[in-house]
Amino acid sequence: MDYFERIQNSIEYIEKNLEDGFVNLEIPEGKYAKFKVNGTTELVQNTRRYIYGTWLPNFNYERKDGLDFEVADVLNSTFPIEMKMKIYIPIEE
Repeated sequence: MDYFERIQNSIEYIEKNLEDGFVNLEIPEGKYAKFKVNGTTELVQNTRRYIYGTWLPNFNYERKDGLDFEVADVLNSTFPIEMKMKIYIPIEE
């Protein structure tokens, strides 16, 4: 499994006037652990439990300050039975 991805530059702010209900968040550059999930919403929750309960304690990485974020393939997902997404966790050695 490809666990790591480096985000080289923070995501560029594109739209200054967002529609009501939307917010703009900047994702800082850095090293992120990436976990691909293809399955039910229950599998998504189990993956998060695995990340924090098993993966992080057993690898030589610490969770870095910052937000976790998810990238969902909404066009090819069917809620709640077939979710396609990636979960990113900021890490440091």
